[in-house]
Parts: sequence; structure tokens; C-alpha cells
Amino acid sequence: MHFDGRADKRRTYILLNGKEISVPNREFEILLHFAVQLKKDGEGWVHGEKFAPDSVWQNVSRLRKGLKPYLLDENSDFIENNGGGAYRLSIPPGNVTFDSDVLEAHWNRSFAELVKQIEPAAM
Repeated sequence: MHFDGRADKRRTYILLNGKEISVPNREFEILLHFAVQLKKDGEGWVHGEKFAPDSVWQNVSRLRKGLKPYLLDENSDFIENNGGGAYRLSIPPGNVTFDSDVLEAHWNRSFAELVKQIEPAAM
């Protein structure tokens, strides 16, 4: 999963398994939260209150449905839930990359703030 960061109105691009996908900005931000935490600690658990205080389940559900056609195995659960309100990407940290320059220049400043949390060597 590569966080390209190019904006197209209310959508932002990622590359997933070699396919370019534009994702609604809200869903992109959730994915970015998961990916940044995964890069920071190698586990990636993020409590839902951190990214969607009032609609966690709905946002994650939309994200899963939207990306399902681009997965190598459509039956895999690439977003895990720990039963306690936290979620994470269930992919190895080495499979996540970022275009930090593009993300830092994105009109949505929260994307830049998230990316700044990652050590440059982890990008």
C-alpha cells in the first residue's frame, strides 16, 4: 500500500497491489492513521475515538467495502478490530510506503501532520 497523496477534489490517491485508487478524503485519513501508527510501533492499533468519535464502525465498514475489489484475496480482512474499539491494518509495516512530499503539500493539513509523525527512515 503506497500513500500517493495526489488530490482530486474530495478524493486522494493510494496504490494498492499495483492499482491506483482514488479514495474519499475521510477514508484516506482513516487509512493514513492506521498506516502511520503501523510505521511508528510495528503493530498499528488505533482507537476509533482518535479518528472518528461518532461514526467509527460506519467509516471502517465503508473503507473495507471500497477497497475490497483491489485486494489480492477479497475474503481477507485487511482491517482488524481488537474488540475493544481499536483498529489496524493487518499488513506488514514494510508493505506501507508514503510520498511524504506530496502528502505534506496536500490541502488537507491533517494529512501532513500525520505524516510528520513518522521517522524519515520508516518512509
